[in-house]
Amino acid sequence: QSGRVYLISTLDYGWLGTVAYSPAGRQIWARRFGSPKSGTTAASSVVVSPASGDVFVTGTTGAQSSRTENYVTIAYRR
Repeated sequence: QSGRVYLISTLDYGWLGTVAYSPAGRQIWARRFGSPKSGTTAASSVVVSPASGDVFVTGTTGAQSSRTENYVTIAYRR
């Protein structure tokens, strides 16, 4: 979506947040992914499909105690 701004952030332990803002700075939507049981979750990049407007967020998730990390990509459909 032209002019929209997307903010990704690591929230409290285990959560990844995504917020979409209009060109005027108004919040359009907010979503979170993860679980306190999933270990650390960290956002690393966001991309928007020019064709569909779908939003894709990539990051890592994993258990800190086992030192294992997995990559995760979340799709938010328009």
